[in-house]
Amino acid sequence: MSSRLALMRLSRRDMLRLLGAGAGVTLLAACCQSAQPQPTSKPAEAPAKPTEPAKPAATTAPAAPAAQPAATTAPAAKPTEAAKPAAAAQQAPAKTGGTVSLRWFFWTGSEEESQFWQGLAADAAKAVGNVDVKFETDSFANFWTKLPADAASGTVADLIGLQSLRTGGYASRNLYLPLDDLIKDDKSFDLSDFDKTIVDGLSYKGKLYALSYDFGPNIVYVDKTLFQKAGVALPKPDWTWDDFVETAKALSKDIDSQPVRGVSFINQFDRMVNFIFSAGGDYANADFTKSNLSAPETIEGIQYYVDLFWKHKAAAQITDPGNTNADRDQIQAGRAAMYISGPWQFINMRSKMKNDWDIAPLPKGKAGAVSWVAGSGFGISTATKYPKESWEVVKYLTSTEALKKVASAGRGYPGRKSAVEAFYKKDALPQHQDVIGEQLKTAKPYRTNPTWQEITQQLQSSLIDPITVEGKPVADTIKAAEPGYQSLIDRGTKQA
Repeated sequence: MSSRLALMRLSRRDMLRLLGAGAGVTLLAACCQSAQPQPTSKPAEAPAKPTEPAKPAATTAPAAPAAQPAATTAPAAKPTEAAKPAAAAQQAPAKTGGTVSLRWFFWTGSEEESQFWQGLAADAAKAVGNVDVKFETDSFANFWTKLPADAASGTVADLIGLQSLRTGGYASRNLYLPLDDLIKDDKSFDLSDFDKTIVDGLSYKGKLYALSYDFGPNIVYVDKTLFQKAGVALPKPDWTWDDFVETAKALSKDIDSQPVRGVSFINQFDRMVNFIFSAGGDYANADFTKSNLSAPETIEGIQYYVDLFWKHKAAAQITDPGNTNADRDQIQAGRAAMYISGPWQFINMRSKMKNDWDIAPLPKGKAGAVSWVAGSGFGISTATKYPKESWEVVKYLTSTEALKKVASAGRGYPGRKSAVEAFYKKDALPQHQDVIGEQLKTAKPYRTNPTWQEITQQLQSSLIDPITVEGKPVADTIKAAEPGYQSLIDRGTKQA
């Protein structure tokens, strides 16, 4: 929400979102990430500030003011001390006694995640040998508003996370250093070990801006305990949309004197994309120059998602619209029997899920069971004074050794082919981990454009909240929202 719009009279929809968000509002959680709650871990000391990045004309910040959380993010939790520019951050990174002090800024969604990445930062420093890596974190939501603000103020970290959905939007703002020359000069580095899908996802205009630590499709998480108590059969590998609805309805009842819903959904566009694809639709044409929101198949996929709220009463109505972890919270609390997300949630499900659980493929629509694929990685800031040392750290963080740790911890399905084997753990849930590989066979890339962050804000307020939170008619709401969406697509086409 822009500061100008914030001064206007709030609609009922805006008020609901603000009430749900508490201190702020939340951005599209994509994958690979879903938008996360604020972690509590802190680095040992305030990091030092790199030199100010190059400033391309009018491209250092998104359309919305950087200080404002974007209109579709998780609750704007209070940032960690690590994420706050401190007095020490007003100086260049320290280099004493041959050791370079580097800052690494990345999002986390739980204390378990934060502790894992802090450990990997220590491993990287030890492996590289002449660096000290200070890990800084914030919620997924706050990360994408703080990053351009840091760039504008000259306090951006040396190493920064990048999500494939946002590659075009942020690479075009000159925040990330292209890695191509560093890769070319490094004879020990083999890019072919990375899955091409995520290499393409983290590239923009033919240049690579980050190395992937994870990627993956969406699958269905199921609470086996609730299925058993409700007397409902577990999903079969070839289940259909009709099967999904009937299963969700059968599970929507009191179990152990607690109301349960068959599936937990939230007010996010990315959750709908799986159903859009499975219906044979898409949200844009092949070269991302024209909206496809009003295509019959796209409307069908969105309508199916919304009907689970309003028609079938199989998904709880949204009472906390700013909480993009509400769906995960519900299944972990035993209030929902199914939940859709990616393999990056294994670490959280293993630590917080009390009931027995497993995963299943997405249900098949007219076009099959088609998930979107996205992922994330680590890049280097254009502002760093130490690109070579930063490259060595990025190399380690995405090495086979490091990504085996990522995979084994359940933090993600690794972007390197040589680390995939470590993802599969026979002694840990879920039982059917092979579903990830099967789901990837039919998955499609989650495509975005340079104005995608602005698009997510526009779709949230004009389409997603009205149909999921307020129950407005899908087709009519799409018709009203599409001109604004197309306008942002046009702007992105000019920037590309």
